[in-house]
Amino acid sequence: MDKKFFILLFSFLISNSLELYNQDIDNKLTKSSMNSININNSTILEETISPKTYIVGPGDVISFNMISTDGMYIQDLVISPLGSVLIPNVGNIYIDKLILFEAFDKIEKECLSTYSNSKVNLTLKSIREFKIQVVGVIDNPGFIIVNPLTRVSDVYSKAKNKEVNTNSIIDEFNSNSGISLRNIILVRDEEEINVDLLKYYYGGDKSFNPLVKQGDIIKFASKKNEVKIRGGIPLPGLYETVSDESVYELINLLGGFNSNADTNFVEVSRFISDKENKQYILRNSNEMNNFKIEPFDYINVRYKNNFKTRDIISIDGEINFPGEYDLYSDNVSIKSILGIAGGYTDKADINKILVNNEIIISNEDLEYKRIMLIDDKDRTASEVSYVKSRNKIKKGLMLSEDYDRTQEILSYIVQPGDLIFIPKKTNYVEIIGSVKFPGRYPYNNSFDVRDYIESAGGKTSNSTRKIYIIDNASNQKNRVKNKDKLNNGDILFIESKEDFSPYNRFKEAMIIIGQAASLYAVIMLNK
Repeated sequence: MDKKFFILLFSFLISNSLELYNQDIDNKLTKSSMNSININNSTILEETISPKTYIVGPGDVISFNMISTDGMYIQDLVISPLGSVLIPNVGNIYIDKLILFEAFDKIEKECLSTYSNSKVNLTLKSIREFKIQVVGVIDNPGFIIVNPLTRVSDVYSKAKNKEVNTNSIIDEFNSNSGISLRNIILVRDEEEINVDLLKYYYGGDKSFNPLVKQGDIIKFASKKNEVKIRGGIPLPGLYETVSDESVYELINLLGGFNSNADTNFVEVSRFISDKENKQYILRNSNEMNNFKIEPFDYINVRYKNNFKTRDIISIDGEINFPGEYDLYSDNVSIKSILGIAGGYTDKADINKILVNNEIIISNEDLEYKRIMLIDDKDRTASEVSYVKSRNKIKKGLMLSEDYDRTQEILSYIVQPGDLIFIPKKTNYVEIIGSVKFPGRYPYNNSFDVRDYIESAGGKTSNSTRKIYIIDNASNQKNRVKNKDKLNNGDILFIESKEDFSPYNRFKEAMIIIGQAASLYAVIMLNK
């Protein structure tokens, strides 16, 4: 009985011990997992860190996990300012300036030398920060906090207190800041490395924008040598040059030639003295590649002549297929182009047409502009007449509401930029003046003037005998008789007595006579 009780008690104790041990391991693993998640989120990676290239140093944190017969040991190993990590029961391990996988290998070997049957797991938990020195013509020279994943372009942004991205980089290179971004000097271990951010941003070559290291000094200088490049390239502008750079290299760096560029004609204007310059024509890529850029050069990449250009005209209104059309020939009439657009609709007024031209509209009438600068009282009769004539019709406009005139316009040759409009047919005449019911009335080709006046209720008591038609086609005012005919769109005007006041005319005449008499009296007194 005592023997059985002892066996049961021993089994119970062993079970509890194993359960506590497992809970302790679980707690450690949970704590380790939580600690591993606590990564420095301020560092944004451009790519996964490679253990074969990353160099460790003071401040880097390595997550350490070792399982041995003595149990499990978890610790964050912070590389000390002396370059070593301290592991209890193992000691100090110096790993400063080692590649990451070499540091891992050295730590593992040191642990295995003490715990031969252990298993060691290592990973990089967070990366260090350190200071590098920035000197030269920069807004904020001095020491700047960086990390091993910081590039020279990042240092520039921090020193300028400005985020430089691909949307603003063109403005950055063409700005008048005066800071050279193509001749940055990175001093490392007494060696000078040239940094060219133009080649990095436009060409994507990371070798011209290296990662910084502890102890680096970055020197920013002023711009010295600049050239202007224009014409058929994607990114024309004013750019700084570097030593021994050719025209071909610069063009390729700025995106190469546009499709409309003449690759067999690149002109370089170069100063041969303070005032004189000389032109060089580069006919092919070999000549461009052998032609080295010098300060103050002006490079012009010529465009191809009439490269895939189109002369577009616009047709709108009562036409079957309105829209924009390519002027495929230099000898196409308006009538022909309307035929291509499907011709008139059933609602079109074939007696009317309006043709304007957006190119002519944009050209200023300099004579009209000159006259408008003169006071009204100082204008000559010819100038007054010109202003009135110009105000009656817009520049470049052809307008017809007469069938014969419309047919003549249809025979004209279409010009680039023409805007052709065919109006909708509307049958009406307008009756205004001294009638009982002025307004719009349906057009009737059998009606004469008298019929229309009767339709409007007849003349009023204050009407005169004078009747006018404002011709819709010519916009001219003509006196007519009762039996005359009207055209569609004409305006019939019956003059009112108020429009002609004998008293007002008499008063005006007396004023003129009085002024003449006063002038005569002054002349006689001065004799």
